[in-house]
Amino acid sequence: YISAPASKIFAMPGTLTGSIGVIMGKLNFQGFLSDLGVRMDPGRNFGKNAGLMSQTMAYTRAQTKQINHLIDDVYLEFLSKVSSGRGLSMKMAKKVANGRVWTGEDAYRLGLVDALGGLEDAIRASKEVAGLGENAKVVRVKEETSFFRDFGQALKGVVSGEALLDYAVSSLFGYDVRVMRELESQVNGRPAMLEPAFLF
Repeated sequence: YISAPASKIFAMPGTLTGSIGVIMGKLNFQGFLSDLGVRMDPGRNFGKNAGLMSQTMAYTRAQTKQINHLIDDVYLEFLSKVSSGRGLSMKMAKKVANGRVWTGEDAYRLGLVDALGGLEDAIRASKEVAGLGENAKVVRVKEETSFFRDFGQALKGVVSGEALLDYAVSSLFGYDVRVMRELESQVNGRPAMLEPAFLF
C-alpha cells in the first residue's frame, strides 16, 4: 500500500494492479525432513510461541488463530490506507480488495490509479507536481542485485558449487551455513550440542 497516498498513480492498460489483500504462512519441512530420516530437536523451549515461524513445526490451533487475527488486523490497516490514499469509501475499498488483481484499465475505472500511461508519463507528471521544468534532469537508479541475478551468476560458475549450495540452504532454512561450516571445523568430529537459536 506504499503507493496509495501518492499524488498520482499511473498504470499501463494491461498492467496487473493489486492485489489488496494479505497472505501469510510458512513452509513446513517437517514431513520432508522426516522422510529423509532427519529429526529436528527444538531444544529448550522459550515460550509457547517460540517456534511460531519454525519451518520444522506446524502451527498449533492457538497459533493459527493468532496468525489469522494478525492477518485481519493488517488487512484492515491496508484497506484503511487504500481508502484514504485513493479517496475511496471504505465500502468501495472492500469491494475492490479481497486479494483481487485488476488490469490497469479496470484499476483506472475503479479509482485505484489516476491515469493510464507509462514511465515517461509518470516522469512528466512528477516534474509537474514538483514544479520543475520539462527539461529538468532525471536520474534513474537501478538495483544491481536480486535473488535471481545472484542465483544466475552462481549457475554460470561465477560462484563455486559449495557457495551455491550454501546460498540455497541458507535461503530455504533461514540460517547462515557459513556459521555451520565454521562450527564443523571447530568441533572437528567431536560431539557438540548447538542451541538452534544460535543459527538465527
